[in-house]
Amino acid sequence: MKELIMFYSFSGKTKKYSEELAQSTGADLCEITEVKKRSKLGSVCGIFQVMRGTKTKINPVAVDFTQYDKIIIAFPVWAAHQPPAINSAVDLLPDGKAVELIFVSMSGKSESQKLVDMIKAKKCEVISVKDVQIK
Repeated sequence: MKELIMFYSFSGKTKKYSEELAQSTGADLCEITEVKKRSKLGSVCGIFQVMRGTKTKINPVAVDFTQYDKIIIAFPVWAAHQPPAINSAVDLLPDGKAVELIFVSMSGKSESQKLVDMIKAKKCEVISVKDVQIK
């Protein structure tokens, strides 16, 4: 089974986790980056975007998602939800993919239903939702 880890990282912790996961599983990596880089203050503004469920502009990715059997989406938790860049990245998913979600946080508390619903609307199957605590 060919796997892709698509991740967004603000502080670098999710990036490190994703790289370690890719090394241990043999999955390919795809980093999602925003067109406008956030400052530390920008992450606070991001919380308000999260509460509204908004999207942000992301840079293009050079990945053919159709060649993967499973796509793992890893991201930091902001106010118990996914950051706006992940809302935008969901639009890249082709129909019919198996998707695993990994919420990376310090508390291990997240709300996944809105994201699961967005992915199901893309006709993809959410096969797993994990909360990973990183100190």
